[in-house]
Amino acid sequence: MDSGIEDYHRELSDAFSVFSSEVDSGHIVGGGASQFLYVTKGTRGVELYRGDADNVIMDPALGEELQGEISFSSYAHACEAALRWLNGCSREELLPESSVQ
Repeated sequence: MDSGIEDYHRELSDAFSVFSSEVDSGHIVGGGASQFLYVTKGTRGVELYRGDADNVIMDPALGEELQGEISFSSYAHACEAALRWLNGCSREELLPESSVQ
């Protein structure tokens, strides 16, 4: 595994540690640059992964239906929003302020 992929895996593992006591399940899916973190609580889930432009993408889900990607500037912001989603807030409440019109 090259160091860039190892760093990415470590980023996902660190992000998972934020959720560990607050979710029903969570794991890293896939391999290489296409891996992502998936966590669930009840019927809600979240995918987290690195975006193309040095950002972090969070894709909330209801059951198995993804609700649409939201871009954040850091894992900290994405994880905070993910926890809010898993605890019942709406997708619109997750949008960064710069996205709200």
